[in-house]
Amino acid sequence: MRIPILLFFIIFTILAITSSQNISAQTDLNAQRSLQKMFNPANIRSNIYNDTGHNFSISPPDSWVVTDQSNRTGDALVTFSNQNSQNLANFGIYYSSLNPISQGIISLTDEEILNQATSKLFDTSQFTILQKNIERFSDGFVIQVISEPKQNTQSTPISEWLLFWLDDGRQYFLILTSSQNNFSQNEADFEKSATTFYVGPESNSTVPEFGPVTSIVFATAIFITLVLLMTMKFRF
Repeated sequence: MRIPILLFFIIFTILAITSSQNISAQTDLNAQRSLQKMFNPANIRSNIYNDTGHNFSISPPDSWVVTDQSNRTGDALVTFSNQNSQNLANFGIYYSSLNPISQGIISLTDEEILNQATSKLFDTSQFTILQKNIERFSDGFVIQVISEPKQNTQSTPISEWLLFWLDDGRQYFLILTSSQNNFSQNEADFEKSATTFYVGPESNSTVPEFGPVTSIVFATAIFITLVLLMTMKFRF
């Protein structure tokens, strides 16, 4: 019995669509793998701060010091401070973990990934996004977001986030919170330090899943830091 022409056409169309989707997915994956790696192993020799538990190292900005870890903000792994009473700035490193980055995420446009990331991390009713960027690497993404509270005054601090999102699901957040007065200099110091950031292979340590609770913790940590910055400024 011969297959009706219409049925044959439907089957052919389905096969063609499926084939094109597979080719597109493979193209996206190959394009991702052709990019350079996120981290430079040469940084290991020069970095002066190491966290063996979370497999990262970094050289903090010159003259910035590690703050008292017993009073660290939120769940930061480490916080550095410039100790400048007039233009105080803090730089914290946070960690979370997701499932490995899926092909579905890789195939999204840069704008789609940025929109999803900012919507998860920021309450846009309270924060204004001043700048956002993304850079793709063979082993993940680096997302940059600069924001400030919507109730903005001269004493309102600005925050810059650098999210290192590895393809195995690990996420490292490098977050600068700075007074507006000297934000440009603090930002330059922060970004120079970020170029030394290095993450090693994934360990077997158990970490919490990234989700609403972690987002709330980050938001609370930033809010506390903002309050501390404004308090310090008024004291001096």
